[in-house]
Amino acid sequence: VNQDYVGFDHPVRAEDEVAIFPPVTGG
Repeated sequence: VNQDYVGFDHPVRAEDEVAIFPPVTGG
């Protein structure tokens, strides 16, 4: 969220920027 790694239980607000990285990203 907002260029920080957070846990899946982290609350996300409407103005947050969210990127999903799967557990295996290939390095």
